[in-house]
Amino acid sequence: MPRYLITIALFAHGVGHLFFLTNSWGIWKGGDEGRSWLFSGILGPGQTVEGILGLLWLIPLVGFVAVSWGYLTHQGWWPQLALAPVVISLAMIVLWWGGLVVGSAFFALVFDLAVIAVVL
Repeated sequence: MPRYLITIALFAHGVGHLFFLTNSWGIWKGGDEGRSWLFSGILGPGQTVEGILGLLWLIPLVGFVAVSWGYLTHQGWWPQLALAPVVISLAMIVLWWGGLVVGSAFFALVFDLAVIAVVL
């Protein structure tokens, strides 16, 4: 039973990156969040650059879905694969901080750190 719950958590976390992707495209805003600190101030061009770079959210999305499958089916490669989407997810959350729903970003950050702790 715990294996199924962990699989569901990994899968849901991966699919949850879809909200961050749609947020970077300006389609979905979960509240009063503005723009990413990086794209609103430093890069200037804003929404276009944010939307293009937002495609990088697909990496942790696909990565965690693959990791959930590897974990469920007892594959030996899932821990090594898990580190790539975790690192990218963490970096993206930091870069998009201020443009994401704070609660979602915080819990995604905590989940990513928990995966690192389990894998290492």
